[in-house]
Parts: sequence; C-alpha cells; structure tokens
Amino acid sequence: MFLKKTISSMFVLGILALGFFNMSSAFGMAEPVDIIEKDAKYQSEDITVHIGQTIRLINKDPFLHQSQIRKVNEHGIEYPVVVGVIEPEGVTVEVSLEEVGPYKLRCRVHDGMVLNIQVVQ
Repeated sequence: MFLKKTISSMFVLGILALGFFNMSSAFGMAEPVDIIEKDAKYQSEDITVHIGQTIRLINKDPFLHQSQIRKVNEHGIEYPVVVGVIEPEGVTVEVSLEEVGPYKLRCRVHDGMVLNIQVVQ
C-alpha cells in the first residue's frame, strides 16, 4: 500500500510540475527568442516578444555586425537607438525591450539587414 501511495504522489507532483513549466510564460519566464545573423541577413522572420523577454542576437557570420534597435512611431518614423550592440564573429548578445510597441532591428554594417520586432504585454 505504501508503494502505491508513493507512486501516486509522485505522479501528482509530476503533473503539477509539468503544469508549472507549461505556464512559465504566463508568469514572465518566456523562453528567449533567437535571431541568427548569417550570410549578412537576419535569418528570422519578423518577431513578437513580451516585455522583458530575452532576445538573443547570434552572429554566425565570419565578420562583425552592428545591430541597432529603434522604436517606431505610428507614422513609421524611427526614434533614436534604444539598444545598440556590436557583435564580433561567433558572439551571442542578449537584449530585452521594456516598452510595448513596434521596433526596427537594423545592422549598420549591412544595408539589407532589417527585422521588425513587436513588443506586447
């Protein structure tokens, strides 16, 4: 009887733990979003992240990138740089945004590298 109760308790604890990990994004613990930089392009589509969610810029090119994130207003005009980072070859940089709204990610070294970021609650 003791073994059956122990197994039942472990099963219930396992279910509760699974529920906790599946709900982690609801409590602000969302997984990081990776943006791969390869062949002088952002390999991701436009992304949506939550306030404070980690965005990882991963440079897989054999050269430097200089990424800048700017907030965009309702007329499409970009504000001054919110985040600016230099990413040497092989480096990963983590950033997060703390205000809801649209943003634009650009590489200052490579003209065509542009990605839209939407930050939500």
